[in-house]
Amino acid sequence: MGGITTESLWDRLKIDLSSIEDGDITSLLPTFSSLNCLLDPSIDYYKLQKSINFLNFELLSLTEEQDQISLVSTLNNYFFNEKAFTTCVENSEIHLPL
Repeated sequence: MGGITTESLWDRLKIDLSSIEDGDITSLLPTFSSLNCLLDPSIDYYKLQKSINFLNFELLSLTEEQDQISLVSTLNNYFFNEKAFTTCVENSEIHLPL
């Protein structure tokens, strides 16, 4: 499991869940990392945390002092052009609420 035991991940998960701050999405990152490593033991928790921290640094440096319109354009370019993220649509029908 990449240098961390399952027991340690469960302990970390308990701590993370007890300390989640209302409205602060970043407080969920350690929890998601722990869950991800529990679900897929081949993932190294420390490498995952390092990747997340680097991604956070990249995004902060790219989006400093941008207005909402520029921010959307920058994030769109970053994820879909630079990082080659793709969308995954299982069903081609899009249902919009009426």
